[in-house]
Amino acid sequence: MSETPRGLRAIVLAAIVLCITISLTGARGQDKNAGLRFANVDPVRLNNDYGAMRTFREDASKRADAFDVEQRVFNSNPLLPEADQKTLLDLTLKENIVGGPPLSPSEKDTKAKLVAQSNALYDDAQRLQGTILGNVTEADKKKQDSYIKANADTKLRLDLHQKTIKSDLDQKFQEIDATYQKNLKEVLAKTAKDKNYAVIFNNQAVLYAEYDCTDDVLKALNNKK
Repeated sequence: MSETPRGLRAIVLAAIVLCITISLTGARGQDKNAGLRFANVDPVRLNNDYGAMRTFREDASKRADAFDVEQRVFNSNPLLPEADQKTLLDLTLKENIVGGPPLSPSEKDTKAKLVAQSNALYDDAQRLQGTILGNVTEADKKKQDSYIKANADTKLRLDLHQKTIKSDLDQKFQEIDATYQKNLKEVLAKTAKDKNYAVIFNNQAVLYAEYDCTDDVLKALNNKK
C-alpha cells in the first residue's frame, strides 16, 4: 500500500489534535459553557456604529459641504476683497441652512450689494481684457494687475483652506482611530473572557461561527470612556 500523501497526513494530524483539544476542554468539570466556543464580529458594523467615528464622519461631511459652498462663492466672486468674500460666504451659508431663520432685510440688502459690486468688478475686468493693448492707460494697467492679483489671491486662499481642513480631519481621524483600535482590543479580550469564547473571528474571514458578538462588542465600545 502506498504511503499517505504528505498533505493528507497533515490534515489528519490537525483533525486529531483538534479532537483531543475539544475532548480535554469539554472534560473540565460540569461547567455549562465547557468546550470550545467560537464567535465572530462584524468590523464594518463596529466602525460604522462606533459613536466617536460616526460623529467624526458627520462633522467631516458638514465641513466638506461648507467648503463646497465656499468654493462656489469665492470662485463666482474672485475679485471682491477678502473681507467682502467672507461676508458673502457667511450670508450664503446662513441662507442654505434648512429650517434656519431667513436672511433679514438688511442681510439681503448687504448680499445684493456685494453681488452687484462683484459683477461690476468682473465687467470692468472683461472690458480691460478686451481693450487693444495700445489703448491701455497706466491707470487701466494698474487695475488689470490688481484684478489678476485678486484672482490669484482668491485661488490661494481656497487652496490653503482646503489643505487646512484636510490636515485637521486627518489628525482628528488618527486620534479617534487610535483610541478605537486600543478600546477594541480591550473589549474583544473582555468579551471573550466573559462569554468564554476561545476565539473571536472577523466575519469577513470566517463564513460562520456559532455566536455573533457584534452587539455586545459595540455596546461595550460605545460605553467605554
